[in-house]
Amino acid sequence: MQWCEIFKTGKHTDSKGNTREWTLADLQTMKQNYENKNPDVPVCCGHVKTNSPAYGWFDGLKIETNKQGGFSLFSKFKNVQEDFKQTVNKGLYKTRSISIAPDLTIRHLAFLGAQ
Repeated sequence: MQWCEIFKTGKHTDSKGNTREWTLADLQTMKQNYENKNPDVPVCCGHVKTNSPAYGWFDGLKIETNKQGGFSLFSKFKNVQEDFKQTVNKGLYKTRSISIAPDLTIRHLAFLGAQ
């Protein structure tokens, strides 16, 4: 898999209905925490509640300017299961959502299907 946008600056509403404005500094903290605290971020089908399997792992993060004039956080992946890769390439998981700890450490990336 190539570089994939996983998050961007701007207003986002979480699953509990809380809205927050995310900044470039937040993305930079996420990237720094990945590099310094948690380089083993799993890629999952949906948000995990317990010990669900990982279908791949992060293999790097970068931040770039996006088309909307803000910034986006991108990840590339490693050890991606072939079946999972094929379902993503077929468009069965059109959206992505990251789980973020209070200190802005990324817990996992969820590929979302019919939501």
